[in-house]
Amino acid sequence: MRRLVPLLVAGLLAFTGAVAPSPIASTAAAASGPKIVLIVGATHGATDSYRADMDAVYATAIQYSSNVVKVYSPDATWAAAKAALQGANIVVYMGHGNGFPSPYTKTLMPDRQDGLGLNAVAGQGDSNTTYYGESYLESSVRLAPSAVVILAHLCYASGNSEPGMPAPTLSVAEQRIDNFAAGFLAVGAGAVIADAHSDTSWYLDQLFTTHQSVDQLFRSKPWSDGNTFTFASTRTPGLTDYADPDGSAPFTDYYRSMVALPTLRTDDVTGALPAGVAGVTQRYMTPPVISNLTVSPSTYSPALGGAVSIAATASKPVSWSATITDPAGTGVATLAGSGAAFAATWNGRDSGGQVVPDGTYRVVATATDDAGNPPVSSGAVLALDATPPVLTLTGGTGAPILVSPNGDGLNDTARLPFTLSEAATLQADVRNNGGATVRSLTLSAPAGAGAITWNGLDTAGALVPDGPYVLDMAARDAAGNVSPAVEVPLIVATARSGVAASPAWISPTGNGSNPRISTLSFTLARPARVTWQVTTTTGVAVRTWDANAPLAAGSYAVRWDGRSDAGALVPAGPYLAAVTVDDGITTTTEQTWVYSGGIRIAMSDTTPAAGQVVTIAVVTVEALRANPTVLVTQPGRGQVSYRTTRTGTSTYKAQVRLATGSAGRLTIGVSGIDRFGRPAATSAAYWLH
Repeated sequence: MRRLVPLLVAGLLAFTGAVAPSPIASTAAAASGPKIVLIVGATHGATDSYRADMDAVYATAIQYSSNVVKVYSPDATWAAAKAALQGANIVVYMGHGNGFPSPYTKTLMPDRQDGLGLNAVAGQGDSNTTYYGESYLESSVRLAPSAVVILAHLCYASGNSEPGMPAPTLSVAEQRIDNFAAGFLAVGAGAVIADAHSDTSWYLDQLFTTHQSVDQLFRSKPWSDGNTFTFASTRTPGLTDYADPDGSAPFTDYYRSMVALPTLRTDDVTGALPAGVAGVTQRYMTPPVISNLTVSPSTYSPALGGAVSIAATASKPVSWSATITDPAGTGVATLAGSGAAFAATWNGRDSGGQVVPDGTYRVVATATDDAGNPPVSSGAVLALDATPPVLTLTGGTGAPILVSPNGDGLNDTARLPFTLSEAATLQADVRNNGGATVRSLTLSAPAGAGAITWNGLDTAGALVPDGPYVLDMAARDAAGNVSPAVEVPLIVATARSGVAASPAWISPTGNGSNPRISTLSFTLARPARVTWQVTTTTGVAVRTWDANAPLAAGSYAVRWDGRSDAGALVPAGPYLAAVTVDDGITTTTEQTWVYSGGIRIAMSDTTPAAGQVVTIAVVTVEALRANPTVLVTQPGRGQVSYRTTRTGTSTYKAQVRLATGSAGRLTIGVSGIDRFGRPAATSAAYWLH
């Protein structure tokens, strides 16, 4: 359908004088067979596409009859169209439609509505549109008895509106259908079909190759919407109006209609030939063409019930077979059908009723006509998968996962790592202590390792209250199979923030610029009972400042020098600065790493000479994120950096040739980044001779 550009002229000029017939019209007049007239009106920028569409209709029409007349814009004047229409058995018109009821007129204007939109003058382009309404048809045209008129792409003709205009009411749509057909029916047509979108050639195929009523023809179109209803014609008493809206009631989109005597048969229009007899048309003898083979869904699980829908269309009525073959190429099931359209379902079972194994199958649809042409086939791929995905959580201990969404960078989100046996969509629902879902998360993930996160916000984007929560998660694969659900306990706590150790690497017995003391800190948002300790990685306390002590809201800080409560240096290694808070709602612990013993530097010669090659060994209490850098500063020279090579889990080395020059203080520094992205550094001094 194209937008109607109204050209409401106060008066229409009558064309006088002789009009020379076109070469096509002259040829058609001498030809035999049912007369088919193809008219493309002046439709502005859409005319090129309409001419191309009508050429496709011509390619179909000429195979059934040599008596085909083309009247195309810019030469589609009323005089040319009127001459061509006389005695026509089939008329196809593509162009603007000007119907009634109309947003532009209050009363029916028969001189310009419910007819044809043609060129005002020949040879003057595609934009000089003039409408010749039903009164022009009734006064000047006589079609063959029982002719069929097909109105393609028009506004109003099928009851529809123009693009951008409000959809018509049911009453307006019915009036438009009945009015637009009236003029054509008055001059001999037995049926007027209006179809705004679909393949026009299909109607010609049906008229020439079938023996059915127009009622059957209209209802059997493969891509009809199946919402056909009828009502009695008011303008042409005794005939029936048909409408096939796009949707079921309440109807809105009226893009296909017909006004006809329901008992009119295709043979009455064209004298269609029985299949297989001598003299059958070239069109009939052409092998069928399969189009639009679809398999839906393309990935299917027999375990879930339902079925796979297999559909296809052919260029003419055929006998169908659809064979499903397994990965080895062996057929496991065959489906059959007949007609121009094929539709069937398959439930994933073989001919013996057994569910076939998972795998990639091929659906091959074959169409065979009854004229002896070779069968034609088309294929599509179907994946069968009845195996649910396996969802495994990794890295968890079973303890509730802490979510502390306070913006301090520590536990602001809950991260749940997992592995999947196949690509799937994860559905995770966060439920509060009362079982209500506060947030739903969806993640499409490939097979292998992945992670899903929750930031403590509900569906509306607000922070949820502190307290316990549960995250239920399951994976659904492309076929719809669902994994067993996994349940993860969570706890949201915002009373505490900013648990930190700065610096995180200390060397209590170090020299040079080695940091010997770390400042441990945190902030309370509200009063709570607090336990504040440094513990080993297994949770054994080595230094305690508060033990379930009541503290007011505020910021707190202490200094730790790597010593225990007894004042002894703790062994070198990683430790945790841990803050446990009980605010009456939740009791949670948040902790951060602090390393005592930090980084040690060992040089192959502790009294090196200028120009000497030395090996510098770096030993850390915890492996770093990346190899550290060695920084060398000699008297009178700038700092020089060297890459290190990893020699063990937490040991590195670099070989350095010291520069020649003055004796004096030699400084060896080490700079790295720990596994949390924080700086780790130390330095040592030697005497250079």
